[in-house]
Amino acid sequence: MSASPNTHLGKYQIIREIARSNDIVYEGYDPIMNRRVAIKELNIPSSSTPQQTEDRVRRFEREVKAAGSLSHPGIVTIFEVGVDSGRHFMAMEYLDGRTLRNELESCGVLEPIRAIEIIIDVLGALSFAHQNGVVHRDVKPENIQLLSDGRVKLTDFGIARLTFEPNITMDGQVFGTPSYMSPEQVVGKEIDARSDLFSVGSVLFEMLAGYKAFQGDNVVAISMAITSKSPDYPAHLPHVLQQILVAALDKTPSMRMSSAAQFIERLNAALEFLRSGGVVQPQLGHQSYGGHVSPTPPPIQGTPASYGTPAPYGTPAPYHQQPYTYGSVPSNTTGYPGMSGHPLPIYVPAPKVPLFQPETIQSIKRFFVILITSGLFLGLVVVSIQGLAKAYDKKQQVRPQQSSAQTRDLAITYEEQARSAQQAGDYKRAEENYLEAVRLDPTNPAYASDLGFLFQLQAERASNSTDRLELWQRCGEWYSKAAKLGEREGSDSREWHESGAIAYINASQEFQASGDSRGARNALYKARDLTTTGSELDSVVIERLKELENGG
Repeated sequence: MSASPNTHLGKYQIIREIARSNDIVYEGYDPIMNRRVAIKELNIPSSSTPQQTEDRVRRFEREVKAAGSLSHPGIVTIFEVGVDSGRHFMAMEYLDGRTLRNELESCGVLEPIRAIEIIIDVLGALSFAHQNGVVHRDVKPENIQLLSDGRVKLTDFGIARLTFEPNITMDGQVFGTPSYMSPEQVVGKEIDARSDLFSVGSVLFEMLAGYKAFQGDNVVAISMAITSKSPDYPAHLPHVLQQILVAALDKTPSMRMSSAAQFIERLNAALEFLRSGGVVQPQLGHQSYGGHVSPTPPPIQGTPASYGTPAPYGTPAPYHQQPYTYGSVPSNTTGYPGMSGHPLPIYVPAPKVPLFQPETIQSIKRFFVILITSGLFLGLVVVSIQGLAKAYDKKQQVRPQQSSAQTRDLAITYEEQARSAQQAGDYKRAEENYLEAVRLDPTNPAYASDLGFLFQLQAERASNSTDRLELWQRCGEWYSKAAKLGEREGSDSREWHESGAIAYINASQEFQASGDSRGARNALYKARDLTTTGSELDSVVIERLKELENGG
């Protein structure tokens, strides 16, 4: 649809192609205003279905509406949007400079003061966007432009969330760049402005450390790191900045800084401290991991956590350091060279709070009531489809030589109805339709994977320990079946192996919480059958088996 660009798009003359990914970006010229412009054209592959094309166009229009509604010196300006012979495009200001990614590739790390100055500009743009109901959702070095005159611009609102409009992303869908996504974004939960703050924290970490805060060989490993691991802080990082990063990168949204403005306030205080000649606070110890040296974390306060109902694997308990204030250095700091007379950050631990507040739970309950009501209407549609399917089955008895192609088409119909029921929260109906799809096409690994994901959704939302245990086991069984079927077909089944292993790890936690060590051990053996020897998941399983053995 846009593979062979002409010399013009609308009134704009195309000079050259600058970049190409999901969209095509050109350098252009506006003859009426006599200025250089950047032109972004929506790149729709010729193989796209009508539904995929419609979805891409809607998201393109969403980007125009998001960025076009924000008039701020730190956000790229949109001049015009249009369609020329079926080619969707937008014209925006031409940014003369380089991206933060280019800067990091050439410099490795940035000086703390310069890094803070850049991030403050980014947060200023985000603060304005958040106040106007726009959540960026894809803050990363590639979308931060450093102009030649020293200004900083935030670009690419292609997957932005407009809080004042219905969300076009369904619950469970994940959009963004894995290394910079927040934990709630990774698992497909509803997100708000605090998700952008986590992404900013990840970018700032990389600017100061020279490596990403959350790393892995694949998307699954990166996602696990984001949801369950703390970053490996470099030894040279000033203590004042480490405290800020710990708060920004907290796994629980309510434990992070509440707004971009508060983030800016913290950074301005740190900037003042560093510019006044502040000295890095001496470290009490350090440990080496992954080739990097990190400071020893502060001792855990309070009593150790007792065995109860564990969180699912990949959802750790929150850890937080409250915002601190700057004041005079206490008299007992004598002996810290260069610290006299300079402000020092004060660390105050805060009590942990649950991820979901009571009012949030009530909102979720109301949401599901609406879904169930909608599901009644959907049920009528499903009953009609099933009536047609039964009629088809009767016809099949008369014509036993029915073609396999027709059977596969019917299986696809059941799968589509199952997904509709799943999105409406009718999990029982979804399970019935998925199982019917499996019956019709038992060698297709996708249907087994669909069932694995269905039970995963239910397990993550189940409040009863017994239900969670059963659901995680069924989740692992179906992902295992999908992996075996995928191997027979010669397709890549690594993700199904890993998802099945994680399900059995979660099942082992439920067994252990109920005091069933034997059940926990058997679940871990099943998990190990699905992991690759020497992989990160394999190490987790081995470590947990050792813990069970040591615990008797």
